[in-house]
Amino acid sequence: MADQRAGNHMTQGVRVGLSIPPAGFASHEDAAAYVHGAADAGLDHVFTADHVAFFDGRGMDGLMKVSWLAGLHPTIGVYVGVYLLALRHPVAVARQVATLAEQAPGRLTFGVGVGGEDRHEMEVVGVDPATRGRRTDESLDVLRPLLAGEAVDHRASSTTRPTS
Repeated sequence: MADQRAGNHMTQGVRVGLSIPPAGFASHEDAAAYVHGAADAGLDHVFTADHVAFFDGRGMDGLMKVSWLAGLHPTIGVYVGVYLLALRHPVAVARQVATLAEQAPGRLTFGVGVGGEDRHEMEVVGVDPATRGRRTDESLDVLRPLLAGEAVDHRASSTTRPTS
C-alpha cells in the first residue's frame, strides 16, 4: 500500500499543518527543528498569524514570518492566516507576496481577513476599525490583478488612503 503521506498530503484532499507557537522560538535552531520536524512528519505546511500590535503590544508581520520560515526548509508550504490587509498599502503587499511566491514557488497560501478582535491594533496605524471591511475589499480589488500580472488603474478612496 502506498504511503498516505506521499506527495506531502496526509489525506487526499485534506491538507494538515502546524501552527507556529504564539511566543515564537527561542533560537533560529529551534525554529529550524520545528519546521523540519513538521516536514519530516509529512505535514503540508506551517502556519502563522499576522498582528501588527496585538492586545499587549506584541505582534508579528505574517508575511515576514513566513518568508523566514520558507527559508528554513526547501519544500514545506507556508501559510499566513489571516493577513490584515486593511492595515497596509495593497501595492506594497502585492510586491511582497509576489516576491515570496517567486522565491518559494507553489508554497505560499495567503489568507486575508479583516481582523477586529483588537481595535487598538487598527487605531495604532491610523485605521478606523469601522472601515476595515471596505478597506479590505478595496485593497483586494488592487491586489488580485497585480498578483495576476495585470496593470491596475485605481484611485484609492478615503478608506485606503493613509490617515496618519
